[in-house]
Amino acid sequence: MNDESRFTEGRRPGRSFADLCREIDQDPRERRRIQDLSALLDAEDALYEEGAKLHEAGSHQAAAPLLRRAADAGILGAEDLLAESAVVTDDLTGQLNRRGLAERLRVAVTRAADTRQPLALLVLDLDRFKSVNDTVGHHFGDKVLVEVSRRIATALRPGDTLARLGGDEFAVLLERTDRASAQLVVDQVRAALRDHMEIDTLTIQMTASIGVAVYPDQAASADELLARADIAMYAEKQRIDAPKKAVAGIQRLTADDLLDFLVEQAGLLLEDRPADLHVTFSDIGLDSLAYLQLQSEIFGRFDVELPAYPPDDYTLADILAAVNAVLLPQDV
Repeated sequence: MNDESRFTEGRRPGRSFADLCREIDQDPRERRRIQDLSALLDAEDALYEEGAKLHEAGSHQAAAPLLRRAADAGILGAEDLLAESAVVTDDLTGQLNRRGLAERLRVAVTRAADTRQPLALLVLDLDRFKSVNDTVGHHFGDKVLVEVSRRIATALRPGDTLARLGGDEFAVLLERTDRASAQLVVDQVRAALRDHMEIDTLTIQMTASIGVAVYPDQAASADELLARADIAMYAEKQRIDAPKKAVAGIQRLTADDLLDFLVEQAGLLLEDRPADLHVTFSDIGLDSLAYLQLQSEIFGRFDVELPAYPPDDYTLADILAAVNAVLLPQDV
């Protein structure tokens, strides 16, 4: 067999690549396989493109699963964007971290200067979060932070940027926003945090101290704006943490209030309701979770903070006295 016959043997004369494509198109199974493969490739490209858009917009949490799937499919560039996202993303909440916020804030301030539009920065610090970690542990505290992050995000407008700066501190960047509009967002965030949180078997209520700073009224740079918002947050925290001096008789905690809460929320059985308050939590079969629930309720209703670590002999009567010493001061 000569060389030419080796290439023409078994091949119909004039059978071109176009002929081969038509033959494939006429075979239903082959046609479906090619269509499925094309659709898969198109879908993976679409995932990458959408993930890249979200990444560019700073929505790293939303971009991550799309980019991860694109990377698994071998789409070039997906792994690089995932690595970039990891550097500026908080591992726990999936929001921007402090570095990511700093980068976004610098860009936003430059844009605001060019367009002569204001922008606002909120800095939030959770009240009494240390007592949550101290009482029920950091694993539970992490769950609280994730829920807080979720609730803040639901209160924001499209285009607003949420970041976790570290610990129990968050920040929100509000572009094209003056102080009055920023206050509306603050109110929305407070409302989102107001409802009790059901986490595992525990019900708690978290509040936050929120500081606001506005560019260019209060700062000339991104770093100065963050510092101003931080100062405003600490001023707010000091105001909230100051003892609340109520007029005698207007607000007080009664023995019945205390026992009713322990029955309704903390697991105390009606038959175990003590005759007087000179008993400890362990005396009536309640644990540290029940104490944290009571601590949260007392702070939410009266702005009075109970000790994070109650002494072993700390009785319900001591709790009642501690609260009413603040609400009903002797000199009123």
